[in-house]
Amino acid sequence: MCKMTTRKNLSCAFAILFSIFFNFAPNFALAAEALNVNIITIKDAIDTAIKNNPAIIQAKEKLNQDREATSLIRASLFPTLNVVGTGLDKKDSTATSGVNAPFNGQPYNNYNIDLHLNQPLFGYGSLAAVRNADYDRQVDIVNVEIAERNLENQVIQAFYVVILDQKLLELLNRHLEVLQETLKTSQGRYQTGRGQLLDVLQVKTQIALLKPQIISAQNSIVTSAANLTTLMGGVPQNETKLRGKLVRVPLNLIDSRVDLTHTRLPELESIRLRRLQLNELKDQTLGKHFPSLALVGDVGSNSFTKADIFSSYSQFWSVGLQLTIPIFSGFSSSYEQRALASQDYQLESSARGETQTLQLAQLTARKTLESSDASLASAEEASNLARESVAEAKRNYRLATIDFLVFLTVQTSQLTADQSFFQTEYNTILAMANYFVASGQSLSKLVDLLLEKK
Repeated sequence: MCKMTTRKNLSCAFAILFSIFFNFAPNFALAAEALNVNIITIKDAIDTAIKNNPAIIQAKEKLNQDREATSLIRASLFPTLNVVGTGLDKKDSTATSGVNAPFNGQPYNNYNIDLHLNQPLFGYGSLAAVRNADYDRQVDIVNVEIAERNLENQVIQAFYVVILDQKLLELLNRHLEVLQETLKTSQGRYQTGRGQLLDVLQVKTQIALLKPQIISAQNSIVTSAANLTTLMGGVPQNETKLRGKLVRVPLNLIDSRVDLTHTRLPELESIRLRRLQLNELKDQTLGKHFPSLALVGDVGSNSFTKADIFSSYSQFWSVGLQLTIPIFSGFSSSYEQRALASQDYQLESSARGETQTLQLAQLTARKTLESSDASLASAEEASNLARESVAEAKRNYRLATIDFLVFLTVQTSQLTADQSFFQTEYNTILAMANYFVASGQSLSKLVDLLLEKK
């Protein structure tokens, strides 16, 4: 078992929390399956996040709320039927009613049952109110699409930053092993008189400086893994392995998957739906200033004794049309229409501004991708050259044809070149994700590309 008692065991404790494995060996999947380990790819991480992320769940539940709100408004177009029953002890004043006062002003009982029907027949803007409410649902569908797209982009970044941190930690550990081997060589030479104490002290200094960097790298993995887990909804992932690598996708292959003639920019779609909704709101608001027509009816019974409440001579009914005509509302309709016209102009301006913003974002994302692709080629070349330099420096150092400072400089150059290469690979993946988003393309296309190049 791993015990979190020393710094050396920190990586072991983290392996239990969130282990990172790369697909280097052909039997990796079989070995993981035998250990009953949960392996997730970038696609699995995105699917889990969309399924379990609280913000996405909340946005989808808002759709259910809007659907019920639309049904509630639609229900106002259907008839309403109410039954009202009363049983009263009454006494009327003879001073006001005179001889017409029931029972000559003496106390009496009064029982009444009334069935009332109201069916709206015409109301300007009544259907517009239903359509207006339905647009809320359509706008929320677009908002869910935006939220899912942004979450996918965040998961891609979080997934590959974990892999990047792991690669950087491997580099530091490998560099530490080289320094430890160099220390043995330097100590041997010093003991035999072929080396200097300065070389030994220099190696020990580099090792002492490297250990805090390794601890920091270990902590970065824990932090980035926790961030990914949070994006995935905080679902416990015991013995979870990330299966993926930092990959390079050629620019021409990216262009073959991006169709700029068919784009989907939900931000513009949201503004378009809100402008259509505003037209419905205009009719809905104006409707209360127009006449309305309804069918009304009453069926009931009125009696002074309980025994006669259902008698035929106690029953009554009425049916007819009710017309309501607003006469004057203080010019409120004019003010309301002006306010709605101002809202429409604001949405129109917002659409123009959003279009310009998206065009700039697309241009920026494209140029960033081109720069990252060019930088990646140079970084890869530098990494390969640094690796060859270290191999040559090792041979020369063993033969004592170069001193330790030259050898250390070559080693440091390789570490810097490899770190730069991995960081550039990660930056290129981020640039690809941002380019797909800015171009109105589905990120699932990018995920497929990353899995193909795996």
